Amino acid sequence: KTLIATGQVGKEPYICIWDSYNVQTVSILKDVHTHGVACLAFDSDGQRLASVGLDAKNTVCIWDWRKGKLLASATGHSDRIFDISWDPYQPNRVVSCGVKHIKFWTLCGNALTAKRGIFGKTGDLQTILCLACAKEDVTYSGALNGDIYVWKGLNLVRTIQGAHSAGIFSMYACEEGFATGGRDGCIRLWDTDFKPITKIDLRETEQGYK
Repeated sequence: KTLIATGQVGKEPYICIWDSYNVQTVSILKDVHTHGVACLAFDSDGQRLASVGLDAKNTVCIWDWRKGKLLASATGHSDRIFDISWDPYQPNRVVSCGVKHIKFWTLCGNALTAKRGIFGKTGDLQTILCLACAKEDVTYSGALNGDIYVWKGLNLVRTIQGAHSAGIFSMYACEEGFATGGRDGCIRLWDTDFKPITKIDLRETEQGYK
């Protein structure tokens, strides 16, 4: 909760790890990504960092960032990736999502392998903008049309339709539930079963929300 990772856009983009208290650079990771860094995620104990590049292969990398060491890398997808997240309950499981796909990754030593999520008949094949992992292989994800897609393992098992009236850009999980932020200017809070708690319309609140 002290450290922050940021990524750049540019020819030889760095990833910087910062100490948010003294605003000093703790570590710089470079010479792997080209074009830019699309998204970043620490694992639950903060030792490893996942990164996604803006190169043609949308390369996914896993780092031991303290040592500046690349642990694993793999071709991410043929199209843009918008979010990546570690499963806090399974230390070697990572989920990524983007243009018309979601992928579930397993890290075994320095091998990083993915399986695509299966949309099936439960929902439309959609661009997935953000995600959050829950217990027992459950993943919640925010879709471009404002629906929340719920995954169990690789399979789409449930949709929460119209969670937002437009794309869901951001999703955060904690012990008490979830928060989602959408293009509709609203933040919505959900309990652990993804039942709605409250809606905060930030277009109407000048001073934020207590």
